[in-house]
Amino acid sequence: MKRYFFALLVLFVATISTAKKKPKVLLLSEEEIAASTVYYSIEEALQIKKKAYVLNLDNQDLSEIPESISKLVNLQSLSLKYNQFTEFPEIVFELPNLQYLYLIHNEISEIPAEINSLKYLKVIDISENKLAQIPEDIGGCDSLVQLKAGENQLTFLPGSIGNLQQLQILDVFSNQLTFIPDEIGNISSLKFLDLNWNQIEELPETICNLTNLESLRIEKNSLTKLPQEIGNLVNIQEISMLENNFTELPESFCNFNIFTELDLSNNSLTKLPENFGKLTKLERINLYNNNITELPTSFSKLNNLKELNLQRNQLTSLTSELIGLPKLQVVNASMNNISSLSFAPGSCESLIKLDLEDNKIDKFTSDFKNLTKLEVLNLSYNLLTDLPVELIDLKQLKEAYFSNNDISTFTKQIISLENLNTLDFSNNNLLIIPLTIGEMKSLKKIDLSGNRLYGWHKKQIEERFSMEVSL
Repeated sequence: MKRYFFALLVLFVATISTAKKKPKVLLLSEEEIAASTVYYSIEEALQIKKKAYVLNLDNQDLSEIPESISKLVNLQSLSLKYNQFTEFPEIVFELPNLQYLYLIHNEISEIPAEINSLKYLKVIDISENKLAQIPEDIGGCDSLVQLKAGENQLTFLPGSIGNLQQLQILDVFSNQLTFIPDEIGNISSLKFLDLNWNQIEELPETICNLTNLESLRIEKNSLTKLPQEIGNLVNIQEISMLENNFTELPESFCNFNIFTELDLSNNSLTKLPENFGKLTKLERINLYNNNITELPTSFSKLNNLKELNLQRNQLTSLTSELIGLPKLQVVNASMNNISSLSFAPGSCESLIKLDLEDNKIDKFTSDFKNLTKLEVLNLSYNLLTDLPVELIDLKQLKEAYFSNNDISTFTKQIISLENLNTLDFSNNNLLIIPLTIGEMKSLKKIDLSGNRLYGWHKKQIEERFSMEVSL
């Protein structure tokens, strides 16, 4: 019996002794790490190894790390950016307290399964490498807050990524991803998701579960639609989605009444949601290069809109009912099929710049006189044959572009536009122009090239016009 108790006593003492030898984990906060001394060589850090928390070995042409780094048992931030690593430096797995690991711009093609041994790892940035995949074992990095693997060669993300319950930032910008796993919807903590510049064809419906998401970047993919319940992302602050193949947007998209800017350019949209007018905080909208044929009637509710780009669509008309917004200053509706215009009195009163280049407008309607604050007007590449007297009502006009029409005459009253400094009539059918234009004090540049001006008249223009003239 005595021997039995003696054996227990020896075992107890041995256990206590072992416990005492186990190193104590002392993890620094982000602020403490930021305030820590940064060492730029292993030798330097080893001189005070117990207090060496941050080691920066960037830009040192390293292809491997000396084993002596394993003596830095308290190291918590290691930066190996812009080196020559072709393999993941597995010696880092002997740094049990590592929280931050930066491997940007190397030649690494694989992350070992042992990555899950770094139990305290919060940030790993392995952008600009040659990764073909992220291992399933990444799901064991329970403390991970940031995972950045942009500009690699990833073709998929592992389903285990859904186990990263602390993850807030996932950046896989510029890879070769074609799909996103459903498990991404399990990362309830996610705030920033960058999927730009991939080949993704569809987003999983589960992405709508990410109610803490603040930024969703999906530019330059192959997406044709958004999940129907995308509006469930109640904390979203930013969605970038240009250069995809979207043909329409779900009605729930208009729940995002937080945006002041929206860029939907270079898609295949044929229409906007009927409730688009709910986005009342919008100040700038870019719809460049889509297939939109008309704007929804609710568009007239966007009372904070200042800039609207409708360039390169399929619009056939432009009316003040839709763009007669109280703060709208800039409208670019060039490269459409617009033939009908209507600007009612009192509408478009803030409009400063109107670009209608390359449409099918064949007459300068009297409604233009209602654009009393207009400073820039572009009607180049249309079907105009003349300029009516209504032009003189645009008293604030500074720049006027009428090139590449079929204009043969224009009104002498143009000289009453006291603020006009640029006038482009190139490539029309003018034979003669009023020489009184040469007396306009504000006019600095006039382009008359590509017309049929008489030779003797050109000489008169050269003699009497003091501004820059192109003939």
